Amino acid sequence: MTTVIKFVPATKTGPFSRLIGSLDFKGQGTKHPLEVLDPFVLCDDSGSIQGKVLEGAFSDEDNINGLSGEFNEAGSVYAVSAGQGLCHSEVTQVDGPSRLIQTIVKIPQDKLEFHPEISKVKAADVPKIQLPGGYFSLLVGKLDIYQSPICLKAMPRFILGRLFVEPKTVCSLPMDSDLEHGFAYVLKGNGGKIAGENIVSDPGVYLFENSSGLLSVENSDSSSILELFVGAALKLNEPWVKLLGHNGFIIAENEEKAQSVMAKVDNAGVKNFNYKTL
Repeated sequence: MTTVIKFVPATKTGPFSRLIGSLDFKGQGTKHPLEVLDPFVLCDDSGSIQGKVLEGAFSDEDNINGLSGEFNEAGSVYAVSAGQGLCHSEVTQVDGPSRLIQTIVKIPQDKLEFHPEISKVKAADVPKIQLPGGYFSLLVGKLDIYQSPICLKAMPRFILGRLFVEPKTVCSLPMDSDLEHGFAYVLKGNGGKIAGENIVSDPGVYLFENSSGLLSVENSDSSSILELFVGAALKLNEPWVKLLGHNGFIIAENEEKAQSVMAKVDNAGVKNFNYKTL
């Protein structure tokens, strides 16, 4: 049976919850309980770079393609590979609640030469894997025979998705054997178990090791669906550092490279910086 290693609480500020995140190598930023889960280097549940829109709508903009002419609406996925250099942003575009899950993964060293890419998928085109007791929406990656339309050449091996479990039901999500470990985060629900571990009311992530090829989730509520955000990956086991700057950050293989890239951002300015200025 796939087992939960531990529960790690999120850092919560208002509607914003940081699930994965770290200080940079200079000690700048905020220290969080879960700093990294290889290759995931950041994951946020934001009331305000794999973006899954849960509520509302967001526009997106980057300094190569400019402002997008269409909104990313509830249920859609917006994915961007920074490649050799890119700055991007998202802005809410509707009145009322807006909610976005943002996940950032490290680019493998053998894929750093690829130029930036953007990939988007509408809610209707997200693959839905039917399971006994529920279903899994595959947002990013490949699981068994199923493939998300999100396609970026620089991606490591990982999946992201939403698992929906019917009331008073146990649902088991099959996991490919090369997905070594992962996390589960409760988006909606009132109780149950994740791989045998009781779900608590505090926001946070349940870390698991894929020892059996199945992630078992029990919904103990008799009237409401239990919804989880699930990520799983093959470890890269590669060195990396983070450097904050210009209301964002750079991920690089070492401190010298990170400082070199940040100096070029400083010189060019954020709006003018991209892989062509490196």
